[in-house]
Amino acid sequence: MLTIVDVTAGARRWVQRSGALLLTLAISTRVHAAPVVEPAAESSPSAPAPAPGDPAPKTWDDVIAETQPPAPTTVAPTPVPAPVPVATPEPAPPKPLLARPSDGVLEDTRRASNGLFIAGGVTSLVATLLNGVRVYLVTGPCQTDTQDGCRIGWFLATPFTFAANGASFGLVGAGARERGTYDGWVRPDRHRRRAPVMLSLGIPLIGLGFAASVALRGVWLGDYSSPENGTVFDFARPGHAIAYYGGQQLSAIAVAAGIGMVSYQIAGSKVRRHSGITTPWIGPSIAGVQYLARF
Repeated sequence: MLTIVDVTAGARRWVQRSGALLLTLAISTRVHAAPVVEPAAESSPSAPAPAPGDPAPKTWDDVIAETQPPAPTTVAPTPVPAPVPVATPEPAPPKPLLARPSDGVLEDTRRASNGLFIAGGVTSLVATLLNGVRVYLVTGPCQTDTQDGCRIGWFLATPFTFAANGASFGLVGAGARERGTYDGWVRPDRHRRRAPVMLSLGIPLIGLGFAASVALRGVWLGDYSSPENGTVFDFARPGHAIAYYGGQQLSAIAVAAGIGMVSYQIAGSKVRRHSGITTPWIGPSIAGVQYLARF
């Protein structure tokens, strides 16, 4: 039994070795039988051309070209358009300063101011005379038993007194304006010296005149309506009547003077400010020329 097993194992080993030897011989025979193709020289002119449809064989120059980085692309510069000129608007010409009037016009202005001052003085004098009439009426006819002409005379004199004083306000103010314009052109130094004084006096005079007139009328009205009629202003006494109506007229004169002073200052300053007049100026520690113009 042992002998049969050994024979069978030996036969199997022989068969395996024989199969491996035959496989080795078959593979080596196929390798030796394959034709060997030599590469054609790159620079040989007699190299056969590739058949149509076959890809061309790569040369050494093609390999070098493939390994080189691509050449940078040159971009043509975009032309920059020329700047379009923008039309600059021309600045507006400066406003011309006030032109100096002719000598004849300035002389007419001075004469007009004198005439207006005279007319203002005349109307103020008329108002003063009318207040004198009122003093006469309240101290004379109004104190009689019959009172003939008292009321009608007083009521006629009072409106004309107010009208005359109102006219004096306008005439004096217009005259001062004309004189201020004349001095602003012809005598700027004089106007420059007078202007602060005129303004500092004119405004208080206007306020004082109106305040005094209102105060006198308030006292008279309270005295007239009190049971003890005539405790403050007893018009039976000429002195009291003169004090009352004279105070009213002085108040009106103060208002007219104040209006004239303020008008003179405003008119002359306007001319000097808008005309570009140069005037010498002297201060505590400096002296020079002051140039006044419109801004």
